[in-house]
Amino acid sequence: MAPLSPEVVDQLNTVGNQWKVRMFDTPCTSPGKWCYGCACPCCFTYSQRRELLEITGEKYICCAGMFPCGPLGRPQDENCLVPEVCCCLGLALSGNRWMLQSRFLKQNDPCDDCLICCNAALGCLACLMQVFGADEDATNAVTCLSDIMNTCVVSCMLAQHQIEIEQIKEENLKPMMDEILSVLPPQQQEMAKLTK
Repeated sequence: MAPLSPEVVDQLNTVGNQWKVRMFDTPCTSPGKWCYGCACPCCFTYSQRRELLEITGEKYICCAGMFPCGPLGRPQDENCLVPEVCCCLGLALSGNRWMLQSRFLKQNDPCDDCLICCNAALGCLACLMQVFGADEDATNAVTCLSDIMNTCVVSCMLAQHQIEIEQIKEENLKPMMDEILSVLPPQQQEMAKLTK
């Protein structure tokens, strides 16, 4: 996920606020958004990043600057967002989450962290079973379960993000990155200064 170092987490716990809706609650709280995230996660992720860039006034940087090495740490043509969400959906989604957390000071809920970690662990288990030649039926079952869980977690995360973006727009909130800027890595601090 987003590069939340212990220092950033501590600062967010001090000055940040909770998400309006926990990831776990989004299928019941906002079933339409959850279903859209399930059916078309690339389109949803793309539209959210465009909205976030518009709200913050920032230039497009691949994966929201989570990997600031080489050209990935510099502004690029906004059309590069299309291959980002199509080829690297998980990273694009994590980038959106990073933008919401670092610009609007959103704290991870323990349940959100649990869902994200369980999803990653299940994906790793499925991969390891395939690599080490475990029983084919068991491997297929774990892989299928991993895919289902990943779809659910991505959908929950997208719905949670959209609820936040709508609230930010409705309340005309401005980015508050200055509150945590001092605890971000130096390259992240530099990228934060880039505006359109």
